[in-house]
Amino acid sequence: MSTQPPTTLPRFRARLDGYEEKREIRRQELVDALLAADGNVTVTAAALALSRQRVTVLMKELGLAESARQMRRAAKQRSR
Repeated sequence: MSTQPPTTLPRFRARLDGYEEKREIRRQELVDALLAADGNVTVTAAALALSRQRVTVLMKELGLAESARQMRRAAKQRSR
């Protein structure tokens, strides 16, 4: 069963599906960059050619803020 509400407008459904697909691609790019940077937002922003503020907003929107904090803590523990 679909979690999205049904719609009678096929063009709207196609646009919504495209939006969801783009959002998932952006999320995966952000996750990959965060992993490569050990959760460092500044390094992640530079890798994605985005501002640090935009990366922070995206992390909050996509529910990745806590994951990034945990990555930074783990990196800090490894460096000790």
